Amino acid sequence: MEHHSNDLPWRDKYDMDYINVNSNGTLSIEDLKLKLKKYENVVKLVTVTGASNVTGAKNPIYDIAKLLSVIKKENLRPVTPPDLSITAKPSDLPLIIINDGILFEDNLAKSGVDKNWLMTNLSMYNVRDISSVLLATIDKSKRLYVSKKD
Repeated sequence: MEHHSNDLPWRDKYDMDYINVNSNGTLSIEDLKLKLKKYENVVKLVTVTGASNVTGAKNPIYDIAKLLSVIKKENLRPVTPPDLSITAKPSDLPLIIINDGILFEDNLAKSGVDKNWLMTNLSMYNVRDISSVLLATIDKSKRLYVSKKD
């Protein structure tokens, strides 16, 4: 079902396998599950077309994405300080004050600042509403680091 222009570039780079198509023209979720299990820990790339430009069949791409986003790749996890034999004292680490627009009031109190201080400092980043902040941390010197949502 994949469009030829998305299929050809990968043929000489990977061993390819294809998902079977149901009688209604959509990709078989059951066949995808079987192949993900069959190739567990060796899947490098999955490409899926949203809809066929020949038949008009629309694939359940959100259901497919859920299957792919939960595959655990333990050997590909991010490196952590213990992996590098680094010990960090919790007091040396910055505190997360805002994560995905949610204010962590306990961490705000631990940092020794209040919400007025926070809002004043967020305004220096042109932030007027906490919900527009992806991540904000504060270090022990009360320096605020802010990353806004796109």
